[in-house]
Amino acid sequence: EKLSPNVIILSDYNKRIFKGNLASKIISWANSRNIITFCDPKPENAEKFRESTIISPNLLEAQKISQVHDKDIEKIIEKINSKFIVITLGDEGIICYDGEIQRIPSQVKEVSDVMGAGDTVTAALALSLAAGANVKDSAAIANYAAGIVVEKHGTATLTPQELLDRINS
Repeated sequence: EKLSPNVIILSDYNKRIFKGNLASKIISWANSRNIITFCDPKPENAEKFRESTIISPNLLEAQKISQVHDKDIEKIIEKINSKFIVITLGDEGIICYDGEIQRIPSQVKEVSDVMGAGDTVTAALALSLAAGANVKDSAAIANYAAGIVVEKHGTATLTPQELLDRINS
């Protein structure tokens, strides 16, 4: 029996791995198999990730991608034109778009170090989506996860128990 992934993460660090049409080929292949594609593109490469299932930039990246230079979330979402959008807002939480816009407030108690917060959001979102959660619940879980890691010094991880404890607190 052949196994296929539930989700594919395409994280663009602008290191030229997605030069040419590699991203669009991966996304097209995944879409034809109903596999979720999760993309975190750099603004200058965002066009290559257009048909992805979900895009997750931070606010500054979202403003650059959309060419909307204020914090008008409706305009930004309209210009990005993706099925699902999760925009990270740092200590203000997350904006989630799944047909309607929801603001999910930050779950951080005290920020120690923001290193790795975006990658934590990516991992938690993708894992939650792969496990069958909807976009809004996945964004909320990712928000809790990021809140935990930014409370730690340096590049940090979290355990499933830490995540459960925070969600249940």
